[in-house]
Amino acid sequence: MTQTMNREPLSLMAASRNQIVRSFAIMVLLLLSIGSAVGQPTGKDLLSGGPIAGESRGASQTVIESVVAVVGNRIILRTDVLQRAAMLSETAQRAGLTDAQLLHEVLNDLIYNNLFLVKAEEDSITVSDELVSAQADEYVNRILRQAGSESALEEAVGKSMPEIKSEARKLVREQLLVQTLQQRHFMGMKVTERDINEFYRQYKDSLPQIPEQIELAHIYIGAKPSEEGRKNAIALAHSIIDSIKGGKDFAEFVRRYSVDPGSATKGGDLGWAGKGKFVPEYENTAWNLNLNEISEPVESKYGIHIIQRIDERENEIRTRHILLPIKSTEAEQQALIDTLQQIRSRATAGENFGALATQYSEDDESKYQDGFFAREVTTKLGAYEWILDSLEIGDVSTPRPYQVSPTETGYHIIKLVRVIPPHEFDPVEDRDLLEQQATTWKQRKELLAWIDELQKSIYWEIKDDLQ
Repeated sequence: MTQTMNREPLSLMAASRNQIVRSFAIMVLLLLSIGSAVGQPTGKDLLSGGPIAGESRGASQTVIESVVAVVGNRIILRTDVLQRAAMLSETAQRAGLTDAQLLHEVLNDLIYNNLFLVKAEEDSITVSDELVSAQADEYVNRILRQAGSESALEEAVGKSMPEIKSEARKLVREQLLVQTLQQRHFMGMKVTERDINEFYRQYKDSLPQIPEQIELAHIYIGAKPSEEGRKNAIALAHSIIDSIKGGKDFAEFVRRYSVDPGSATKGGDLGWAGKGKFVPEYENTAWNLNLNEISEPVESKYGIHIIQRIDERENEIRTRHILLPIKSTEAEQQALIDTLQQIRSRATAGENFGALATQYSEDDESKYQDGFFAREVTTKLGAYEWILDSLEIGDVSTPRPYQVSPTETGYHIIKLVRVIPPHEFDPVEDRDLLEQQATTWKQRKELLAWIDELQKSIYWEIKDDLQ
């Protein structure tokens, strides 16, 4: 390491609220959140960029290409920094960064990302070609929709479609490698009571005022899959299995049919897992499959799975799946609504809502907490905005559809428990929010500490600080 970058702008120890806001904004520029890691690229990654070197498209001046930094066996070019800075210029202005500060943070960002890529290579982390292809195709299709047509996209980017697809695959592969690396490193990290107290002690004078909120409770009953829906889903599963065994692309059927949001954009890939991670029905089948074997239809509480075992290593396997929903009939849904309507009548007649929730609700997270469902800022209610106009404190709504997951749906009744006026941050009243803030703070600390470790173990050098 021949040069130490100034990390001061990234400090989370600032005393003023403005500095905390700036630190947060810069962390967004540095990397995206832990867990999603660097995430999927946006259309701007290609649409806003000029050629890799030489004169930037649409610019009146020529950019002289040069190497600005080296990380391991990887290089960062001047155009890499300038193009990324152009993408983030609006965000940087809102964060109050000058052009020089933005360039500095973008260079940091690129160095850190390359440190992770070098580390991923050292740790022999790989991602499947099928996963890369699935996400790269989705990415290209998204920016195609933005551009309007292939010819318009080619003109906007200054590259042919094969070049665009090749670059998309490179972007996606690198970002998946970093994501996998970070998920492994931070797996199991939890925020402790000591972390929460330390965060509050440091930032209690800078925490913002809490706006008006509402507190809601509910009683949820799920729609039960019908036998007719089960037979239809299994029949579809058999048809898909036959097509895949006949040579059709598994990932294509994932895109067309799977309702699992966590894997549908990844070709159905659920990543590496040891025993105990999945529901028993899925796990029992997955662990008994041979490599690359495709299962018969498997039913779990989530629906019908088609499972393929795609890789294996000591004590872990990697699988992908297609998840099909099992639907209920209209008559069954109406019976569910009638049941909830009867429960609502009992609540409005004076019975204790919390006791009714404990007895009838199928939401395990809320039923033993008097049905506590959500606490949300009144300006961010989204699909629940109707509550403010329809319910008074203590009122219970009529049955409404509620979707727990893409395959778990039903109906619920909602009680408006209370309206919480704007107030200064209170560590007891706002405990959940405090825990969320402390978790984010700990993630940032851990991320920066890890970067420090990588900077000590991996060669890196700034050749040009762009000043």
